[in-house]
Amino acid sequence: MLADATAWGEVRHSEAFTAGLLHDVGRLALATAEPERYAKVVSVAQRGVPTSEAERAVFGMDHVEWGASLARLWGFPDEIVAAITDHHVASQQGISWVVTRAREMAAGLGIGDGVVAPMPLDPGSEAAMMPVIEDLGGEESVLQRVARYQGAMATAA
Repeated sequence: MLADATAWGEVRHSEAFTAGLLHDVGRLALATAEPERYAKVVSVAQRGVPTSEAERAVFGMDHVEWGASLARLWGFPDEIVAAITDHHVASQQGISWVVTRAREMAAGLGIGDGVVAPMPLDPGSEAAMMPVIEDLGGEESVLQRVARYQGAMATAA
């Protein structure tokens, strides 16, 4: 939802929404395929080791590498593969930039990745300067929408 609302320029809203949903598909795939092993990743990451390092130690690759491989195998569009591949790198453009700003805003709202606690939003960051959350009706409105999505997913599961 935040990626969709952040999209501008050459980034289409529907692609941004999809990229926002799929950027951590590698993490979901690793955790689903090997829940006991991924629990080790979570345990190590919660002790301060970067999640990607913990994933490489346990699986030999991180969720970004695995997610990009899956996305290519499944024939995802290049823009979605780029969002999966680049959502943790410093230099970004297009859809990767949008997904990263959306992740930062989500963390600022207390919405994490399920591995480590979200970090507060840096008031000087690009994401903090964007009016996206206000445009969506404010923090409470965004959190209510997220709760509806979570409820729908829980029901579907």
